[in-house]
Amino acid sequence: MRHDYFAAIEQPVQAYVAGLLAADGNVLERQKRVSLELSHRDLDLVCLVRDQLAPRFPIRERVRPNGVHTVVFAITSAQLCGDLAQLGITPRKSLTLGWPKRLNEDFARPFLLGYFDGDGFITWSQNRNYRYPRWALLGTGAFLSEAMRVINAETGIRPRPIHRKAGTRISALHINGRDAWTVDSWLHADGELGLTRKRLVAKLRDASAA
Repeated sequence: MRHDYFAAIEQPVQAYVAGLLAADGNVLERQKRVSLELSHRDLDLVCLVRDQLAPRFPIRERVRPNGVHTVVFAITSAQLCGDLAQLGITPRKSLTLGWPKRLNEDFARPFLLGYFDGDGFITWSQNRNYRYPRWALLGTGAFLSEAMRVINAETGIRPRPIHRKAGTRISALHINGRDAWTVDSWLHADGELGLTRKRLVAKLRDASAA
């Protein structure tokens, strides 16, 4: 087990894994436990995290009461939990998560890509005869505001407002049209990380086939 994996973020894959855990990971403070549970279709993504943190560690499967088949990776490490806390990834992070202050700007893109693969989505919208893509990210208002700042600085697209989802504590950031393509291309610039099914080119291919 690589207890010191997050002691220093020095590689893009480390930032990506941190971003994914920021979105979809779970930290149990008392048990000093870090876990990631995703749909079975994302088994390769769970394996990537496992191979980074604890190579050859077992991954278990389970079927939730709603019938969804998931895969679970969970390990116990006080140091991992402590270092993740320094990145703002803590218990109840869905209400408190902010942009990690100690993350080097050079790793902002892979970190955001990991977060997007967890708590982002792409879809297509229709306005009369005009069909356009929509790139979206969910999270706290503070996190999304900083994510928008990074996107603006790196791509030049104008800042978008952050909207609170009615009746929830969750906020959303939407970027539409050509700018959605710009963000998608920037996030996947290195071509090595990220879920294929969450790329606009894949969505366009699927839509064309339909």
